[in-house]
Order: sequence, then C-alpha cells, then structure tokens
Amino acid sequence: MVHIGRICFQKYRAFIDNVRLYVHGGTGGMGFPRIGGRGGDGGDVWVVATENTSLKKLKDSYPTRRFIGGTGQNSSVKALTGAKGKDVEIPAPVGIIVTEDDGTVIRELNVRGDRVRVAKGGSGGMVHSNFFPKKSKARHIRLDLKLIADVGFVGFPNAGKSSLLTAMSNATPLVASYAFTTLRPEIGTLMYPDYKQMVRCTQTAVAAAPEPRIKKFQVYRWDPDTPGDKPRMQTYEVDLNACGPMVLDALIKIKNEIDPTLTFRRSCREGICGSCAMNINGGNTLACINKIDTNTSKPVKIYPLPHMYVVKDLVPDMSNFYAQYKSIEPYLKRKDESQEGKEQYFQSVDDRQKLDGLYECILCACCSTSCPSYWWNGDKHLGAAVLVQAYRWMIDARDEFTEERLAKLQDPFSLYRCHTIMNCTKTCPKGLNPGKAIAEIKKMMATYKEKKAAAV
Repeated sequence: MVHIGRICFQKYRAFIDNVRLYVHGGTGGMGFPRIGGRGGDGGDVWVVATENTSLKKLKDSYPTRRFIGGTGQNSSVKALTGAKGKDVEIPAPVGIIVTEDDGTVIRELNVRGDRVRVAKGGSGGMVHSNFFPKKSKARHIRLDLKLIADVGFVGFPNAGKSSLLTAMSNATPLVASYAFTTLRPEIGTLMYPDYKQMVRCTQTAVAAAPEPRIKKFQVYRWDPDTPGDKPRMQTYEVDLNACGPMVLDALIKIKNEIDPTLTFRRSCREGICGSCAMNINGGNTLACINKIDTNTSKPVKIYPLPHMYVVKDLVPDMSNFYAQYKSIEPYLKRKDESQEGKEQYFQSVDDRQKLDGLYECILCACCSTSCPSYWWNGDKHLGAAVLVQAYRWMIDARDEFTEERLAKLQDPFSLYRCHTIMNCTKTCPKGLNPGKAIAEIKKMMATYKEKKAAAV
C-alpha cells in the first residue's frame, strides 16, 4: 500500500521540472594599441549534464539564477595576448532540454558529460576593433526536465482523474464540474515506504474519438496486362480524419491500405518534380498540391492527363512530350565553341530578369494537355510547355541561335495551332503564363519574317 502523509508532502512538494536562467558571456579584455596587443576573449557559459543533481539544487545554490562569464584579461607589456576569461559551467541533471526563452530547442543533454554553450564570450580588443573589446549578448534560457510518468490516468472528461490525482499525491490540479478542466498534464509524486521510491503520475483529459469523415474517390483504372480489361472508374472510400490534406495523400493511402494495384507517379510531394500531374475534378493539376474538398457529399474524380496514351491507371505515356522537348534543343548554343568550358558566359541583371516566369516550368505537361489544339494535333503542335521552353532560350542573351530556333517553328502546326484560348495559363500549377510566352514568340516570328523578306 502506498503511504501518503504530511512528511511526504513536505519533502516532495518542491519538485521542480523547469527553471529560467539569465546567461551572459564575459566581456573581452582591452587591446594594447602601442604594441598591437590583443585582449583576451571573455569566458563562455556552458550547461553541463551532471549526475546527482536536480533543478531544485540548482535553484537553491544560485538563487539569483544569473550566470556571467569571466572578463578577458587586458593586453599588457608582460602579456601581449591577454588570457581568456574564466568559463562558467551550469550543472544540470541528465535528461534536460535547453531551450531559448521563446521555446526554440538549443540542445538536449541526455548523457553525463554532455554540454552546450549557451553564451559565448565577447572578443578581446584587436586592430580591427580599434583595440576595444566586444561585449557578448545577454539572453534568457530555460532548462526543462524530461519527465517519464510511471502511472498515467487517461479517460473521458469528468471521469474524476484530477480528483484521484489530488487524493493520491501532493499535486493540486484544478477540479471543477465542467469538461476539459485540465488543459495540460499534471504531475504528482508518491512514496513507497518500503522502497522510498518516487512515482510520478500524470493525467490528462481526452475527448471521444471524432466522427469519421468518409470521402469517396472515383479513380480511373485500366490495366493493359489484364486480358479484356476495359477502362472504368473505381470508387474508394477514405476517412479524412486519418488522411493527409492533399489528393496525393489519399492516393498513397489507397495504395498502401486498400488497393496495392493502383498505379500512379509521384516523387517529391512538394510541387517541384511534376510527376503527379493528373486531371482532378475536371482540371489538370498536381495531386501533391491539390487539397481535398472536405465536402463529403461530393466525390473526387481523378483521371490521367487527357488525350494522352495511358500506360496504366493514372500513368500517361510522356514519350511524345519529351521527344518534342528534345526537338527544340533546350540548352545554350554558341556559334564559336572554341572557348566552351574555358570562360563564363556572363548575363546582365536585366537580361536575367527576362527569364523569370519561364525557367520555373517543371514540365508536368498540365498546360499542354489542357489545350484542344494539342489534343487534335499532338504529333505536330509542340504544345504550351515546350513552346515556353523554346521562348526561354530564344530570349537568353547568351544564346546565339535565336534565328535558327525561330526558323524551326515556321510550319503551320508547331507554333500557329495555338489560338490563345488561355487554357494553359489557367491550369498551370506553378502560376506561369504560357499564353503570353507563345504570343511573344509570334511577335518575334513576325519581325523575323520581315527581316528575312528584306534580305531577299
């Protein structure tokens, strides 16, 4: 039986699990201008993990809770370089978390001898500082003891957890007749009379499990390796309470927990690689940055990118798209290649700014596959994404093949199948404007044709 008495309360009610300290590195010593002497650096302040100590002992031993490093020695004729100020070590119990005053973790000290510098001493006076020392900055830190409870009370609101903790230990949590009285865990201490061992008890209030939010996902399915399989829509149900906020999170959950045969591309999950481009609820976008509509009455409809050959399920065949991208030669070209690799090709700030809104394209093909002209003439029309990249190299001041690049686009399909309906700009997940870039190419093409006609 656990014995609880006044003596036990008096002995353990002063248990401390966190303390706030003021730390200040020592000031550096003065330099000696006449002989170029350097003052000593100020002493540092360290927190050191030490056995057989506690935060209560620390508080009792240092009631002011102020720790200041020693001042560096001034430079003199006898000592050209002043001695470093004395370091100050703050003894802390093992299992301590050292944090900034705003809660930012500096370091955890989990093993005896672990140490962390919390205040660096100022530099001594030297030539660069006109031989005046530098003062270090003062700050407040917190030492938080990591507590592992041996007993935990977990239950529904108003179950009597706080009352039980109050009766068993010296803790004094708030007790009231309404739910969620306890908003953070409370710690109590007990003593076994035979072992004289302290037991830490913690309690917290928990709410009932939330109602499931079931969302339906209708996903395009087709497996060419299954004889007789035809394209179809398959419905999956996902609890949004147990799923991430993006459509890609739901697809990964379906694949991992419901149907491992579901196939789709994904990589970075940050809207950078463009792998997870697909058609979601009628619009081309990236699944990793498209939030799930929390209205559970409406299903999410997911298709592969439109008017592309499908490899399997949500995976489109990008071979033609990449072949078109290769055809525009998307790299820097110089007419004199004798200096290639021997010198840098510089670019002015203004010329560099012309590329903004172009180089950010991630080649996800959302824009190209939203264009009807690309749907009907995908083998001849280059599409918005490839034309954006072509324009990016045409206006690069370092490139010397602008006219040759324009000459490749003179046929009726490569460029002029674009009718500027701006689907590409509307759907671009990176917020770029392919329609404007294509219009600029058309303007350049007009000037190029006039120049060519004048030459004839």
